[in-house]
Amino acid sequence: MALENIKKVYNGGTVATTLASSINDVATSIVLTAGATYPTGSDGPFVIAIDRGLSTEEKILCSARTVNTLTVQQRGYDGSTAQAHTSPAAIILVADAHAIQQANWIVNGYSEAGTKGTTGHPLVGTSGLPAWQQLGTAGIADSAVTAAKIADAAVTAAKLEANFSQERIGGKWQSISISCPVGTTYLTFSVENGDTDNFLTGSGTSITIPAGLAGVYAISATIFGPPGWGANSQYAPFLVCTGPTEFDTYEFIQLAAPGSNSATGMMGATVVALAAGDIVRMGVVSTGETSITVSGMLRLYRVSR
Repeated sequence: MALENIKKVYNGGTVATTLASSINDVATSIVLTAGATYPTGSDGPFVIAIDRGLSTEEKILCSARTVNTLTVQQRGYDGSTAQAHTSPAAIILVADAHAIQQANWIVNGYSEAGTKGTTGHPLVGTSGLPAWQQLGTAGIADSAVTAAKIADAAVTAAKLEANFSQERIGGKWQSISISCPVGTTYLTFSVENGDTDNFLTGSGTSITIPAGLAGVYAISATIFGPPGWGANSQYAPFLVCTGPTEFDTYEFIQLAAPGSNSATGMMGATVVALAAGDIVRMGVVSTGETSITVSGMLRLYRVSR
């Protein structure tokens, strides 16, 4: 007899009764003389036996009861044979061999030393019997691990570092040979190699903080121009962040070419909190009479959330 996985109801207080009307071997409803103590089927099917102990004994799987009428789910159940029964044949509620064998299988399965895991571990569902074993990552709720549940109740940097892959947020963008006429010119950047967070799509003048990546950022900007331009008051480099709080910085440090006292580059840096959608730009304000050509580099990295 193959095991079946059907939850069936058994009530030890069910009173024996009789068949109120005779049935043939294919009847799908059975009328009892007194059925008030029999299950209703709301918690699952149940098994009755007609003519228990006689040559005409039959077990029947029933799915429901309405007053004294039983709805049949399967005739000739549990290895018995479907056959006709004459009123007032005796009827009782029984536990079937399927249920007994299933319980026996589970008990014996768990008594097999060493085959069902280690006690103290959670009981995890498997293709056969559940087993005490470690949960896989997918089986652990996001909020289930707290400091109190770690062995020594302490979260340390060493523990985090042991299984931590650092993610770089931000990057470096370059701007090459930008002509700066009289007025304000923003430098146009190319997409950084490996810009998987989409700070810049295509090319443009704005490095934008993507959704979900707000935080405190360290920013450095370097602009290179022709010799002497950095010391000339007609040309002013700038770094600007635009968002809920806009700020400009003109605090650039002059960078001289090796062996020369003539400045060719300017460098500025700042640390600022940026929200999603905020933008960072750099450029040159020129009050001179001629255009100059500059190149730039912007570095922007998140240092904390």
